[in-house]
Amino acid sequence: LNDVLRNLSFSNGIAPNPVSFGSELTTTNFKTRASEYRPGSGVSLAASNGSYKGRIMASHFTGLLKNNWAFAFSMSSRFAKEGVIEGTFYKAYSFFFTAEKIINKQHSINLTGIYAFNRRGKSSANTQEVLDLKGSRYNSYWGMQEGRKRNSRVQEVEEPLIMVNHFWKIDKNTSLNSTLSYQFGHIGSSRLGYANVNSPDPSYYKYLPSAALQFLDYAEAYKLTESFKESGQLNWAEIYETNVLTNTASYYLYEDRNEDRQVSFQSFFNKTISSKLKFDIGLNYRNLESLNYALVLDDLDGGSFSDVDSFEEGDAAQTDLNNPGRVVETGDQFSYKYKIGFSEVESFFQSTYRLRKMEWVGSLNYNHTSYQRTGFYRNGKYPTSSFGSGPKVTFNNTSIKLNGLYKFSGRHLLYGNLAFISRAPVLKNMYSNVRVSNEVTSKIKSEMIQTIDVSYQYRAPRVKSRFTTYYTMFSNGTENSFVFAQGLVGDNSDFIAQSVTNIEKKHLGVELGIDVELSAEFSMSAVAAIGQYTYNNNPNLTI
Repeated sequence: LNDVLRNLSFSNGIAPNPVSFGSELTTTNFKTRASEYRPGSGVSLAASNGSYKGRIMASHFTGLLKNNWAFAFSMSSRFAKEGVIEGTFYKAYSFFFTAEKIINKQHSINLTGIYAFNRRGKSSANTQEVLDLKGSRYNSYWGMQEGRKRNSRVQEVEEPLIMVNHFWKIDKNTSLNSTLSYQFGHIGSSRLGYANVNSPDPSYYKYLPSAALQFLDYAEAYKLTESFKESGQLNWAEIYETNVLTNTASYYLYEDRNEDRQVSFQSFFNKTISSKLKFDIGLNYRNLESLNYALVLDDLDGGSFSDVDSFEEGDAAQTDLNNPGRVVETGDQFSYKYKIGFSEVESFFQSTYRLRKMEWVGSLNYNHTSYQRTGFYRNGKYPTSSFGSGPKVTFNNTSIKLNGLYKFSGRHLLYGNLAFISRAPVLKNMYSNVRVSNEVTSKIKSEMIQTIDVSYQYRAPRVKSRFTTYYTMFSNGTENSFVFAQGLVGDNSDFIAQSVTNIEKKHLGVELGIDVELSAEFSMSAVAAIGQYTYNNNPNLTI
């Protein structure tokens, strides 16, 4: 979509933006208004040695026609039988369409549709030991099957977007722009599952020489080294043979699947009172329903298997106590299934006051966010908190920022930005173990951010430079993660979910950027940055 997403507005850091309060990082607003594309057509071909090998794009823009219609079309494809990493195929298609009808001098309607499909083979994250033995292009996720490379981990993204914009020029100093959009589709990521058999991963730590070296068994370490160097890929034939011998799907291919339905509405009112004063008002609404579950893609000639946790016993092994001992096969949902309901209402007010040498911008933001998880399985480890609708958790946050500019002259400018931001936790951190429990992370709060930055900018015909210093303090942060812990209790090992709350972080640093135009054909840029980013306290840990 490169050709059609070039028209954008960009606000650095917490600098003011007419359509958003923003955050401590940048704010980018893409524009897909058909009449703003320059008329013309283009076709491009590109070759690459990265994740894909080739790309083709074609675009056509009509500009504003005599009947006050404007259209823009674009399509592209990226592809690779194998990318730079072994076993990573790549297949992607993108289609874009936008049409605008200018009704009169005041009103215009724009319709935009985006379809972007991406399917690719993933690459493994390798330890230094694996890299030393197999090289930087090694990927443990694939193996040969009937003369072709088959990757066990494939990601597929298909989430089309439909958007309608209404542009209303109320008068020369007043405008109201509104957008209604709907996005739907799925994201899937596959992997091998297994029960009561050895791990199929050829780079599993027990198959590497370091596993023998910790017991000073050099002979075994040598055997493991030679074996890994010689093969070191998935053995699909052995996987199928094991399933036939055990007469069950001891190994199976499954997908973690996410299906989203999201409705969004935004409206921005801009009013210029005088040459000195203007203000912006914005309203955003977002509603998301996200369905998540595991899906059996291929039983690998094993037929069916029991949907239980092979590392547990009794009721704790059941993934659904409402349907104990369930047997699943290709095409069935299993392991976990839940829905997340998310809604957000946000409003902001921004006022700009300009003088000959000074400019002040003040912004106020209010955000209401709610989450609710609904579980479809009664998990054996969480029998009382996994099934049905969990509590609805809401957060109300208010943020404020102040932006200032002083012009010593047309070439020398001084910027200052100050913000106090409060924001709700992201979904990843809301639930301690979202796949199998409605339990909300203990003691979770809205994150607080205090940030300030000051910049000096020099602008001359041939030289442009900026020097910035910044300081940001984060508090009430939360981070959830999953860890395989050895020796957690005595000699036992366990797979645990851990929540770290009440995190404080401090970021500070300076940055310098210089751009020099040497001639009409050549320019030179130089950048430098130094920063210090620290965890600033001893937070709370819950396991």
